Amino acid sequence: EVPAELLFEALFWKLSSQVEDESSQPAARRRPRVGSLLFSWVPTSRVTVSGELRENARHTSSNGFTGVRGDRRMRHGTFSWSIDITETQSSWIFVGVVQAEDTNDVAWRATGHMLYCLDSRFFHQGSGQNHPLGDRKIVSGDCIRVVLDCTRHTLAFGVNDEPPMVLFHDLEATWYVPAVDLRDCGDKVRILSSRQSGSNSSKRSQVATTSSEGDRSISLFTRPNDRDDAHDVPARQDPGAPEVADQPAGSGQNQGDGRGAARWPADIPRRHTVQSPLLETVP
Repeated sequence: EVPAELLFEALFWKLSSQVEDESSQPAARRRPRVGSLLFSWVPTSRVTVSGELRENARHTSSNGFTGVRGDRRMRHGTFSWSIDITETQSSWIFVGVVQAEDTNDVAWRATGHMLYCLDSRFFHQGSGQNHPLGDRKIVSGDCIRVVLDCTRHTLAFGVNDEPPMVLFHDLEATWYVPAVDLRDCGDKVRILSSRQSGSNSSKRSQVATTSSEGDRSISLFTRPNDRDDAHDVPARQDPGAPEVADQPAGSGQNQGDGRGAARWPADIPRRHTVQSPLLETVP
């Protein structure tokens, strides 16, 4: 006959080991699922949402900036998602995050931290800054990866296969939601799962980096496709845009740079070189 104290000891050991096994594994609802979407779009009167998981958002109203938000609130931890630029007329699209309590229709003019597809500037409260790698147009077929780090309070963006680069620091410690601002009727974006973002990345851009103790530079080579022939140097204003008030500050035609409407030869890649001693990237 087994002593009663040994039976109790064996029972408690079994129960405690089960608790340890369960605590070592994250809760099922919190475990990341490969191929799943982080959020879905919330439809508005000017943006139509479609898809089985509400992953597609299309501007279906008259031209003019309007926003669409995701249904995922984020404040703790690190979040990463990818936005596919499915269709766009002029790349007048902003991608990023906005404070969850912000009721403004357009995020880039308010609390949003946004990347502008027309020339890769990044905007907050209507004010834009140039991208460290220079002007670059993000067009249909390109994919933007967004990484929100709520622990370090940073926001990073990467285009296609490039590692995300931190463009915003010292974000306010509050709730955020994914956001996209669209201007042209018919423009469409799509949320990509972790599986899709790896397979659908565009190969239109190639980045070469050189580094030494005395000099660090990044050279960006881009080659236009047939669609870029008419807008080969990314213009900062659509000549046919009816609503001047909707244009971000600094979106006028380039002046004094000698480029004008010059057309870049299709068989020669463009090269942009910048000196940048400290470029923070997110793996």
